[in-house]
Amino acid sequence: MYSYSSPIHRQNSSTRPSEIETLIQEGEYRRALSLLAAELAASPDQPDVHKLAGRAWQGLGEVERAREAYTRAIQIAPDYAEVYVNLGGLAATRQEWATAVQYFRQAITINPNFAGAYRNLARALTQLGDEVASLEAWREALRLEPDAIPLALNRQLAQRWLA
Repeated sequence: MYSYSSPIHRQNSSTRPSEIETLIQEGEYRRALSLLAAELAASPDQPDVHKLAGRAWQGLGEVERAREAYTRAIQIAPDYAEVYVNLGGLAATRQEWATAVQYFRQAITINPNFAGAYRNLARALTQLGDEVASLEAWREALRLEPDAIPLALNRQLAQRWLA
């Protein structure tokens, strides 16, 4: 769902994050965390490593540990838009829609071309009952990624409401 790698945030990175990303995508969260422990010991100030740890903890359902890892990533790299989206996703899983909206908007402030942030923002705004703002977010997501599958499925709805 999210972009999991941002080259501008990789500093002195080994090839391990790529291997760890694969493990996370395959649902091998504990193995990923085992490798991440070594990465974090060697390079505690790598925001990508903290983000990966967040994803692994999230995969295990350890929401608080995931939040801590994501928070550490943005302490190191405050402009890491993808991590704000991940934090918004955690808030959304707890149905903390207003908090989710804040995180998604922060990601958009950092990267106004981040279609995924707009998609997630639209969903959260819908949950808050703000249909107009939700449709505006869908429209922006559609503008940025007109061929994205989730957007194409919602294109008719957005076009009908925005016509």
